[in-house]
Amino acid sequence: MNLDLVKRFSIRLAAGEKPEGMPRAIVPVFHRWIHEDVVADIVPVDVADYSHVHQGPGVLLVGHYADFGLGDVAGTFGLRYLDKGRGPGDEPFSARVMTALDRALAAAARLESETGLRFHRTGVELEILDRLQEVDKAEVQALLDASLADPSRI
Repeated sequence: MNLDLVKRFSIRLAAGEKPEGMPRAIVPVFHRWIHEDVVADIVPVDVADYSHVHQGPGVLLVGHYADFGLGDVAGTFGLRYLDKGRGPGDEPFSARVMTALDRALAAAARLESETGLRFHRTGVELEILDRLQEVDKAEVQALLDASLADPSRI
């Protein structure tokens, strides 16, 4: 499969224990990120609170090119970066994964310093969200392994 055909994917970092009031307490933090241009590269649009939905997306910082989400996925609390793709002329998939990983790790570090949350730097999950694309899992795993091989990233 040509991974460059993948438009939508997400990177997910699991968090340690879910503090009381999370993810709802993150709403003002995400709003501040918009006002301070912390995430200007994703062209932020709004913050949405879905924390009332069981194992839902939690709180989302919605952007034109990507979203950040803090909430439960498959019963595990964590941070998710969803790359929406940009249409024709996109960067190669491998470059997009590197960018997404860098943004997810930067957001995790910022959330750790601002809120006291702690995120795991091992067990990073990459999920391909294009249902019509058949994915070679070994190829995706090799790409993710190569992306994480640089210890300065983690």
